[in-house]
Amino acid sequence: LVNVARSAPHRSDLGLVTDWLATEMGRLGVFVHWGRTMDAAAVLAAHPDTVVVATGSWPRVDGLQRGAPGIRVDGVDLPHVVGPVEVLRDGAGKGVRRALVFDDLGTYPAIGVTEHLLVAGVPVTLATSQPMLGAELGPSLQRDPAAQRLGGYPGFTFVSRVALTRVEPGTATLRHLDSGVEQQEAADLVVLVTGFEPQHALFDELRLLHPNVVIVGDALAPAYLGHAIATGHRAGTTI
Repeated sequence: LVNVARSAPHRSDLGLVTDWLATEMGRLGVFVHWGRTMDAAAVLAAHPDTVVVATGSWPRVDGLQRGAPGIRVDGVDLPHVVGPVEVLRDGAGKGVRRALVFDDLGTYPAIGVTEHLLVAGVPVTLATSQPMLGAELGPSLQRDPAAQRLGGYPGFTFVSRVALTRVEPGTATLRHLDSGVEQQEAADLVVLVTGFEPQHALFDELRLLHPNVVIVGDALAPAYLGHAIATGHRAGTTI
């Protein structure tokens, strides 16, 4: 997902990390098999002494929200409800008249996908359960520059302290967390930034079949890039 995130406006710096890691693997003589899907049988056929599973995580689009955990959102199974990857990598914003990005995290993915759509000329309402835009980005000094940039786009609207309650073709319904008042927003694309689901099925299977299996990164627990690198480093130094 780092290579997807680096495609968002002002986030190309993320690619420096993955580019450096790829260069280091080449320098150290690590043999990489590109474009291969590995299941448990294929892993075991390679007769490894140790298996490190780094299968990552995937954005959730189930509508569950930590800001309003009791709400089950109607309509999240509609085809115009997507995660950020479908927009940044797969071009889901093409031909869209207006988008709603719902952010339950207060981190950068919602800002990145919002700005990506705005650059493409799509008006966007960024709605969040948090009290402010990019609530978790203050310590990294990213919040204020991002807020200033987004505020400069004529098609940008921001709504805070809301939950997403319903999605219908062409509209999304938000409920204000303080007043309970609902409002509708026009949207023929709804992007959910509500969390990530660890992809650990391969680990769960292999741990029953092989004595030395370690899980790292977002497959262990979705977190920041530094966490993924640290867990991978820890695994590598213990082999």
